[in-house]
Amino acid sequence: SHTEPFDAFDIDGCGELVRRSAEALGGLDAVLVASGVVAFGSAEATDDEIVEYLFTVNTLAPIALLRAALPLLPQGSVIGAITGVVSDKPSPRLAAYSASKAALSAWLAAVRAEQRRRGVSVLDARLPHMDTGLASRSLAGEPPRLPKPADQQEVVDRVLDALVSGTEEVR
Repeated sequence: SHTEPFDAFDIDGCGELVRRSAEALGGLDAVLVASGVVAFGSAEATDDEIVEYLFTVNTLAPIALLRAALPLLPQGSVIGAITGVVSDKPSPRLAAYSASKAALSAWLAAVRAEQRRRGVSVLDARLPHMDTGLASRSLAGEPPRLPKPADQQEVVDRVLDALVSGTEEVR
């Protein structure tokens, strides 16, 4: 097992993190990005700094991590990210957050087509709301009424099964 903190605003550092981790672990078979931040509020009330933060943490950092992993992965490996249901169904008062996750989802779809010949699977986990505490740690605004949270263990099991089987999407 290998753990290492990183700064999502240090895009070059994201790539270095992957390379250090691959070295420490003796290679990589899978890389799943399961990080992010949220902000609530109308589109016109969301400050530019919040939008930049959302896109850096939710889009640019995951892309940097996964892009750095690609040349290190052997055939049969898998990369992926948790984009969330908002990448399919953008929600009011979550415009910037939804857009940041949708951008990552679009990147994953394009990379999936590129990596098919190499035999590297690309997973887009468009997960439902789960009670992880993310909403209570928002960058801005108050969370709207959220749907009943999905069972976390069931969702984790579905994502792990998808990683093992090479499934392209989990919804």
